[in-house]
Amino acid sequence: MQVFKQYFRIVKKSALSSLLLYMAIFIFMTIIFSNVGNSTDSTSFETEKCKVAILNNDNSPLSNNLEAYIEENSKLVKIKTTDEGIRDALFFREAEIIITIPKGFEDSFLKDNSYTLETQSIPNSSSSIFIKSMINNYLNTTKVYIDNTKNLDFEKISDLVNKDLSIDTEVTLAKDNKEDTKSSVTYYFNYLAYPMLCMLILGISIVSNIFNSPDLKRRNLCSPINSYNFNMQIFLGDMVLALSTWTIFMALAIVMYPKDMFSFSGVLHGINSLIFTITCLCLSFLISNISTKNSIGPISNLVSLGCCFLGGAFVPQQLLSETVKSTAIFNPVYWFINVNDKLNALSTFNMDTLTPLLFEMLIMLAFSVAFLGVGLVIMKQRRTKY
Repeated sequence: MQVFKQYFRIVKKSALSSLLLYMAIFIFMTIIFSNVGNSTDSTSFETEKCKVAILNNDNSPLSNNLEAYIEENSKLVKIKTTDEGIRDALFFREAEIIITIPKGFEDSFLKDNSYTLETQSIPNSSSSIFIKSMINNYLNTTKVYIDNTKNLDFEKISDLVNKDLSIDTEVTLAKDNKEDTKSSVTYYFNYLAYPMLCMLILGISIVSNIFNSPDLKRRNLCSPINSYNFNMQIFLGDMVLALSTWTIFMALAIVMYPKDMFSFSGVLHGINSLIFTITCLCLSFLISNISTKNSIGPISNLVSLGCCFLGGAFVPQQLLSETVKSTAIFNPVYWFINVNDKLNALSTFNMDTLTPLLFEMLIMLAFSVAFLGVGLVIMKQRRTKY
């Protein structure tokens, strides 16, 4: 196993730094972006309290009750009562709306209903509109009780009004399709396509390029190791490198998402990523037979970025045009991402739901066989030159 041992000496000396760099980039991308699904998708609604300032110049039972109601349903702030202080409060967003209750407000309200409240608010503030609507509801409800009841003071009426207006309605935002929301572990495996492709193409091509240099190739042909044994040891090294890379990324996934990974869906994500790793291995083997020392870096970046963008790793597949999708079916990354997204959307697992996923995994294996076959043909043609 001399060739096998030499394989990893070359990896350590010539490729390890580049592989670690891409792994660090992936970890950074995962930490920054993989939680986007949980942070942006919300199915709950919460009211946000508006910052309100009240200038109560009436100090009557009605105005005091109204002020207490507004304070209970908003965030009451204190401001300077001068004209300049009011303007500054609005300009610096210390208050979103300022309500002035004029003197004689209660008397006007009881006599002819021609009451007026002065309001000043931030332009185009939706919160201020909500506050105005809330005040109108309170005063209209109060007026109904005053007109239809007798011998009730404002304190009793205030309690009845508050009870009526305290009835809440629970609001939830329905999702039409679970596929529209992705879990963090789905984002993780979708982003995994880029470093897996780039690292394997880079690592395998660097080692293969060194072993296939003309001088070293001629020396190896004169060695007691036959060509078949030599190539099998190199391919064994490729397999160990690929499986080691996959194991590291799986261990990272288990550390970051233990609950998701120790589920049936997590196991399927792992199997899907293993099949994709095999596909990347065979594609890297093919590229290693056609790349040169100076073209390894550009080819690895071009292939990995191109496949990931067209396959939906960085841009969701739902946003890709039909033309791009019709081209992407010849891209193994497309099928890898497609399986990840479908796993994310599944709530029940049986043969009916899993059969399409297994079929798409077989498509990736078909890509592997095709890449390996073309790579072997090219390798045989190159061997005849020596």
